[in-house]
Amino acid sequence: MDKTLRKELKTDELAVATEHALGYAASHRQQMIRYGGLAAAVLIIAGGAYWFFTSRAEERRAALREVYAAREATVGAEPQNGALKAFGTQQLKDAAVDKAISDLLAKHPGTEEAAIALFQKGTLLADKGNLTESRKTYEQLAAMGGDFGSLARFSIAQAMTTEGKVADAEKIFRELIAAPTSMVSKEQATMALARAIMATRPDEARKLVEPLRAHTRNQVSRNAVSLLGEIPAKK
Repeated sequence: MDKTLRKELKTDELAVATEHALGYAASHRQQMIRYGGLAAAVLIIAGGAYWFFTSRAEERRAALREVYAAREATVGAEPQNGALKAFGTQQLKDAAVDKAISDLLAKHPGTEEAAIALFQKGTLLADKGNLTESRKTYEQLAAMGGDFGSLARFSIAQAMTTEGKVADAEKIFRELIAAPTSMVSKEQATMALARAIMATRPDEARKLVEPLRAHTRNQVSRNAVSLLGEIPAKK
């Protein structure tokens, strides 16, 4: 999951401003000395801000690691298969996962780590069959926007397809095709749309997928060929 976490000093506007201030101080040392106490005060403030944001970033990462440690924990006396934790019962494990997610959301709302935790929560609820609460969680994440918001919208659209709400799902898939993100690519949304409509509009589904056969990414090409084999014959 580390690959999905951006460097906070590159994504937080205040932190970026701090980074720039420190860079300026380093390259204009003589000028900073000339301005004396005022420059020193600015540098101290900037340094404090730099420490604050990097510290907060590590706090958020640690909270997210706790979520994954609980989720990947084994049930039994000792951790197994590389897990960091073990719980005596599944109920204890579930409670620990819920607490880790809740703590992260309470302490670091609106952050990328919170978005990841929300997606994990929605997925776990769906795995347990609690589709109503899972949908609410995904909708909460979708409202946050961003890359993980797009992933939540993609999950909602897939659920809508399963429920037979193809028109509603199609609207979301087409929006994702028009505005892809690092979490939901144009190709992924296109094939999901094709799957949603292929039972009733196979010709249109085939037209959507056909161009992806020659995609430069082998995995996309293979998936397209596989999906074309599932689409009913042309009407």
